[in-house]
Amino acid sequence: MSTAIKICGFTKAPEGALIEELGIDFIGINFVPRSPRCVTIERAMEIRKTLGDAIPVLIFENENLEKVQEIAKKMVCTHVQFHGDESVETLGLLPLTVIKAYRFVPDAEELEKALTHVAYVLVDGAQNGQLTDIDRAAVLPASVRSRLFIAGGLNPQNVRCIIERVRPYGVDAASGIESSPGVKDPEKLRAFVGAVRSTPSPS
Repeated sequence: MSTAIKICGFTKAPEGALIEELGIDFIGINFVPRSPRCVTIERAMEIRKTLGDAIPVLIFENENLEKVQEIAKKMVCTHVQFHGDESVETLGLLPLTVIKAYRFVPDAEELEKALTHVAYVLVDGAQNGQLTDIDRAAVLPASVRSRLFIAGGLNPQNVRCIIERVRPYGVDAASGIESSPGVKDPEKLRAFVGAVRSTPSPS
């Protein structure tokens, strides 16, 4: 199985054609108000209509879970991602496929516990565009890495090395493939996807 590709922070519907062409697996649509990539529900619906086979992932932070479910239902989406203080026990009650994100790499025990409640975990850098602790991620058990997204500072130049070291389920890029926040650079995006696809699949 090839490494899954997740691209976050799309803000323009016309980019859907490029997503389809490149065969990207997941697209993050941001509903976090403080993010420069946050979109309205109307814009999110426009993006959703262009995605083809790519799976939309709706991104929230400390949002009311009833509102989350309402948005997911309206957009006909099954995948959601949380970046706040939400407990995995609570998130596990949602009738949705959940990705729980962390701004660090928790220890293996904490991630194994999380994965009894949610479908995937994601480790990010402490700040936007900052690499996460790759050395720490690389020594996580295979049972965790097989359901792990690596995010934070990924770009066409470093993603191959990171995949080879960590062997995660998927990689997640945003700022590393942009010309400005929320505006994807087509050439950087093509290069990123090419680098991922040319890397040997996780064992």
